[in-house]
Amino acid sequence: MNITDTWSIEVVTLDVEAKDAQTLDDLLRSYRIMTMQQ
Repeated sequence: MNITDTWSIEVVTLDVEAKDAQTLDDLLRSYRIMTMQQ
């Protein structure tokens, strides 16, 4: 499992748990930053 797979699972899990749209937006921004740094 690479970091992208791990992040995808985490984002999906947090998407279900995080009802706050701003929090989700921050998570997605962090995900995009991490994928660009690979």
